[in-house]
Amino acid sequence: MLSPLTRPIALAVGLTVALPLLSLGHWHDPLANTFVARMFPHSALALFLVVLAVGVWLFTWMHSRGQTNRGVYLLTSITLGLSPAIFYSIICAVSQQPAPPFSVAVVGVIAGAAAGILLGRELPSLKKG
Repeated sequence: MLSPLTRPIALAVGLTVALPLLSLGHWHDPLANTFVARMFPHSALALFLVVLAVGVWLFTWMHSRGQTNRGVYLLTSITLGLSPAIFYSIICAVSQQPAPPFSVAVVGVIAGAAAGILLGRELPSLKKG
Protein backbone atom coordinates (compact mmCIF):
# COMPACT_ATOMS: atom_id res chain seq x y z
CA MET A 1 0.00 0.00 0.00
CA LEU A 2 1.31 3.44 -0.88
CA SER A 3 1.80 5.97 1.86
CA PRO A 4 -0.26 9.19 1.85
CA LEU A 5 2.97 11.01 0.96
CA THR A 6 3.37 9.36 -2.42
CA ARG A 7 0.69 11.28 -4.32
CA PRO A 8 1.72 14.87 -3.44
CA ILE A 9 5.41 14.05 -3.80
CA ALA A 10 4.97 12.32 -7.17
CA LEU A 11 2.82 15.18 -8.46
CA ALA A 12 5.26 17.88 -7.36
CA VAL A 13 8.36 16.04 -8.61
CA GLY A 14 6.65 15.06 -11.87
CA LEU A 15 5.71 18.65 -12.67
CA THR A 16 9.13 19.89 -11.60
CA VAL A 17 10.82 17.59 -14.11
CA ALA A 18 8.19 17.59 -16.87
CA LEU A 19 7.92 21.36 -17.32
CA PRO A 20 11.61 21.90 -18.18
CA LEU A 21 11.55 18.91 -20.53
CA LEU A 22 8.47 20.27 -22.28
CA SER A 23 10.32 23.55 -22.85
CA LEU A 24 12.82 21.68 -25.05
CA GLY A 25 10.41 22.04 -27.97
CA HIS A 26 11.87 20.69 -31.21
CA TRP A 27 15.43 20.66 -29.91
CA HIS A 28 17.59 17.86 -31.31
CA ASP A 29 17.94 14.84 -29.04
CA PRO A 30 21.68 14.40 -28.33
CA LEU A 31 21.13 10.73 -27.50
CA ALA A 32 19.20 9.94 -30.69
CA ASN A 33 21.87 7.55 -31.96
CA THR A 34 22.44 5.64 -28.73
CA PHE A 35 20.92 2.71 -26.89
CA VAL A 36 18.42 5.05 -25.21
CA ALA A 37 16.73 5.70 -28.58
CA ARG A 38 16.05 1.99 -28.96
CA MET A 39 13.92 1.95 -25.80
CA PHE A 40 12.36 5.44 -25.78
CA PRO A 41 11.23 7.76 -28.59
CA HIS A 42 13.20 10.63 -26.98
CA SER A 43 15.76 10.60 -24.20
CA ALA A 44 13.63 13.13 -22.31
CA LEU A 45 11.17 10.35 -21.47
CA ALA A 46 13.91 8.19 -19.99
CA LEU A 47 15.30 11.15 -18.05
CA PHE A 48 11.82 11.99 -16.75
CA LEU A 49 11.25 8.45 -15.46
CA VAL A 50 14.64 8.25 -13.75
CA VAL A 51 14.39 11.66 -12.07
CA LEU A 52 10.78 10.99 -11.06
CA ALA A 53 11.74 7.74 -9.32
CA VAL A 54 14.78 9.28 -7.63
CA GLY A 55 12.84 12.39 -6.59
CA VAL A 56 9.94 10.48 -5.05
CA TRP A 57 12.34 8.25 -3.15
CA LEU A 58 14.44 11.22 -2.00
CA PHE A 59 11.52 13.28 -0.69
CA THR A 60 9.93 10.26 1.00
CA TRP A 61 13.23 9.43 2.66
CA MET A 62 13.82 13.03 3.76
CA HIS A 63 10.32 13.26 5.21
CA SER A 64 10.65 9.94 7.05
CA ARG A 65 13.81 11.19 8.78
CA GLY A 66 11.77 14.04 10.22
CA GLN A 67 14.67 16.47 10.52
CA THR A 68 14.19 18.30 7.23
CA ASN A 69 13.16 21.95 7.07
CA ARG A 70 11.54 23.98 4.29
CA GLY A 71 14.87 25.20 2.94
CA VAL A 72 16.05 21.67 2.24
CA TYR A 73 12.82 20.90 0.37
CA LEU A 74 13.27 24.09 -1.66
CA LEU A 75 16.91 23.44 -2.59
CA THR A 76 16.24 19.80 -3.41
CA SER A 77 13.30 20.73 -5.65
CA ILE A 78 15.30 23.37 -7.49
CA THR A 79 18.10 20.84 -8.02
CA LEU A 80 15.60 18.31 -9.43
CA GLY A 81 14.17 21.04 -11.68
CA LEU A 82 17.65 21.86 -12.97
CA SER A 83 18.60 18.21 -13.53
CA PRO A 84 17.39 18.09 -17.18
CA ALA A 85 19.41 21.22 -18.04
CA ILE A 86 22.49 19.89 -16.25
CA PHE A 87 22.17 16.44 -17.83
CA TYR A 88 21.73 17.72 -21.37
CA SER A 89 24.46 20.35 -20.97
CA ILE A 90 26.96 17.67 -19.95
CA ILE A 91 25.90 15.33 -22.77
CA CYS A 92 26.13 18.12 -25.34
CA ALA A 93 29.54 19.25 -24.10
CA VAL A 94 30.90 15.72 -24.32
CA SER A 95 29.37 14.99 -27.74
CA GLN A 96 30.06 18.51 -29.11
CA GLN A 97 26.44 19.19 -30.01
CA PRO A 98 24.41 22.37 -29.54
CA ALA A 99 23.45 22.99 -25.92
CA PRO A 100 19.83 22.86 -24.77
CA PRO A 101 17.84 26.10 -24.75
CA PHE A 102 18.38 28.33 -21.71
CA SER A 103 14.65 28.15 -21.08
CA VAL A 104 15.11 24.60 -19.77
CA ALA A 105 17.13 25.92 -16.81
CA VAL A 106 14.82 28.89 -16.21
CA VAL A 107 11.67 26.77 -16.23
CA GLY A 108 13.43 24.20 -14.04
CA VAL A 109 14.28 26.79 -11.39
CA ILE A 110 10.75 28.22 -11.40
CA ALA A 111 9.05 24.81 -11.30
CA GLY A 112 11.49 23.55 -8.66
CA ALA A 113 10.95 26.60 -6.45
CA ALA A 114 7.18 26.25 -6.70
CA ALA A 115 7.32 22.54 -5.86
CA GLY A 116 9.76 23.13 -3.01
CA ILE A 117 7.52 25.76 -1.45
CA LEU A 118 4.48 23.48 -1.84
CA LEU A 119 6.22 20.43 -0.41
CA GLY A 120 7.83 22.42 2.40
CA ARG A 121 4.41 23.68 3.40
CA GLU A 122 2.41 20.45 2.97
CA LEU A 123 4.70 17.57 3.93
CA PRO A 124 5.34 18.51 7.56
CA SER A 125 1.57 18.64 8.15
CA LEU A 126 1.13 15.05 6.93
CA LYS A 127 1.63 12.24 9.37
CA LYS A 128 4.50 9.88 8.76
CA GLY A 129 3.31 6.94 6.69
